[in-house]
Amino acid sequence: LAGQYIHRARLHEALFEDTVRLKETLREKVGPGSLLGDSPVMCKVREKIELVASSASTVLLVGETGTGKELAAHAIHFASDRAEKPFIAVNCAAIPRELFESELFGHERGAFTGAETRVRGKFELADKGTLFLDEISSMPAELQPKLLRALEQQAFYRVGSEVETHLDVRLIAATSRDLERAVEEGAFRPELYHRLSVVPIHLPPLSEHTEDIPLLAQTFLESCSGGAKLLSPDALDLLCKLQWKGNVRELKNTVERIAIFVRTPTISATQIQEIGIGSGIAVGSLLRTELSRLLDAGKGSTDVLQSLDRDLVQLALERAGGNVSQAARILGIDRHSLQRRIDRLDM
Repeated sequence: LAGQYIHRARLHEALFEDTVRLKETLREKVGPGSLLGDSPVMCKVREKIELVASSASTVLLVGETGTGKELAAHAIHFASDRAEKPFIAVNCAAIPRELFESELFGHERGAFTGAETRVRGKFELADKGTLFLDEISSMPAELQPKLLRALEQQAFYRVGSEVETHLDVRLIAATSRDLERAVEEGAFRPELYHRLSVVPIHLPPLSEHTEDIPLLAQTFLESCSGGAKLLSPDALDLLCKLQWKGNVRELKNTVERIAIFVRTPTISATQIQEIGIGSGIAVGSLLRTELSRLLDAGKGSTDVLQSLDRDLVQLALERAGGNVSQAARILGIDRHSLQRRIDRLDM
């Protein structure tokens, strides 16, 4: 008996050590550090996550689609003392309206047609852990009071039950919609909004921290290529110039496509454009970027205009092989206007 007790104690100790190691691994992989970026805005986001993780407060993550709201929710969970407990994610926009209550709170057998067994809802599954409600603005108005009560009382009723179920759940909600405007429009209950936004955290769009694109792109490429590929400086410059309407998620998917179709170890901008990425960058967008750089360099507006004018005329003449009439057609002006411009620029 003594030997068995000692053996069990050793097994328990080994299991505890494995659990600690797993927890640390999870925190490294999905902790605040997994939100990549050295920009000031991303550093601020990580600081907020680290501060709020140790509390039990409800968190509202706000940001455009693809900014990493679910990743931030994971980071909060795995940096908290609930890390070893369940993390249950629910996309509110994907649940049919008539099944919403049952999905969240569960139901009893016979509660409705087809309910042959008792089913636990997401709240029960997340007990002692974290429940992440993504796109919370999609929740039906008639269910919002029940969610508010579950948050306030940490208790709820399954559909078809008269017995109250108690639980301990930390809620993190996320939205890509302006909830304040939804409240004003009557689509979202103000008391629920105030309860959810105890700690609001804004996930910035990629356009607000473009300086992080090289780090993000190289990291994604290393992950999907096993460290076998690298983006060249001109490739990174091209990716920085693109408009990422899908934010970090779109960048990640694009880099994965690049890794599949470009076989060389070092990937250039030309190779990226050859597979249809970046070749359709709007001329206006590129021109705006270059103009911004010129203005930031401290040049006066006259210098900028003269420089652009001279470069355009020079490029048109080169393409036309020095033929002024043909160069004028390229620029969309008549020959005499172009000649006057050439004389004025002393070319």
